[in-house]
Amino acid sequence: MSTETIRNAGTDLIRVHKVITRAITVSNWYSRASGPKPELREGFQSYERALVIFLNSHHLAEDDIAFPFIEKKEPHASFTQLRDDHRQIELLLKEISAWIDKGGVAWEAGSLVELNKTIKKLEILWYRHIDLEEKHIGPEAIEQALTPEENIQLGNQIGAHAAQHALPAELVVPFMLFNMPAEDRAVMAQTLPPVVVQQLIPFAWKPVWAPMQPFLLD
Repeated sequence: MSTETIRNAGTDLIRVHKVITRAITVSNWYSRASGPKPELREGFQSYERALVIFLNSHHLAEDDIAFPFIEKKEPHASFTQLRDDHRQIELLLKEISAWIDKGGVAWEAGSLVELNKTIKKLEILWYRHIDLEEKHIGPEAIEQALTPEENIQLGNQIGAHAAQHALPAELVVPFMLFNMPAEDRAVMAQTLPPVVVQQLIPFAWKPVWAPMQPFLLD
């Protein structure tokens, strides 16, 4: 059980980055050669769809909430490169979405090769991006820039924004939680309504996210 008592928006950021980093790694692995086994293809496409939605919603929250919030406190802070990275990543996510929409053609060798090339580009850009971003808005930077009250306020605003854009929740919320290590998952679950964790994910939402379970952590 986590001993974390005070929410830090920078720590939340690190957890989200772990989700996306793992998902990109999994995507890279399963988009190689002939792709996943036929019985796993539906789940893999659901996994890719969830990655696109989750990563887009994460960057929207940064562009709309986190960056402006911090820039008000640190007028000389510049997030130009990070915003430019977001635009480049958005283009790659559109390519992944286009692959998902191909239907049966998506599993042809040429389509998988193109998907893998896209994911590899995303992986390279992603690692560079988060290295810079965590310096600007990681836990230590956030603590220096914001008061504890502002830190909590920012975390709550980001969470509310994500809830509006990371949809459908029955696909994206399990994707988020089960791409996290168990300790991080336990902390993040505490930020969700109990009904989501105790009832919706294991029961009502399970038919939606179950196909991608082979690609998730236990």
